[in-house]
Amino acid sequence: MPAIHLPIFTGGRLRANLRSKVAAFNEAVYAYNELVLTAAKEVADQIVTVSAIIEGFQQQNAAFEDTHAQYELLFSRYVKGIDNYLTVLDSEEEVLQQRFLLVGLYMDHLHSVLNLIKKLGGGYVSQKVVLGIL
Repeated sequence: MPAIHLPIFTGGRLRANLRSKVAAFNEAVYAYNELVLTAAKEVADQIVTVSAIIEGFQQQNAAFEDTHAQYELLFSRYVKGIDNYLTVLDSEEEVLQQRFLLVGLYMDHLHSVLNLIKKLGGGYVSQKVVLGIL
């Protein structure tokens, strides 16, 4: 005789299983959305950093050019016998300090651009690794 099997008492278990799956799905969606928002915030913060460093670099470059122009003027005055060489050396020290600050900002700019590339998902491979140095 054939037997008929009807799942009469499994409705509650199936609804509970469905609720569990929906809750797990909602949790995964929440985690994904949080990850996307965090990544977007990190990229936006890094873009602001890059912009600020570029602005600072431009200002420092203008200061360097002014200091260098002053040095050239003092050097030409020294060549013509108007100023002494100590004045030229003091001006040259200022030029070197301004250049040092400029190089530091350039290094900061490169570092911030590299961080932006990493925040956008990578794609950067160190030249040392490519050349087999590291």
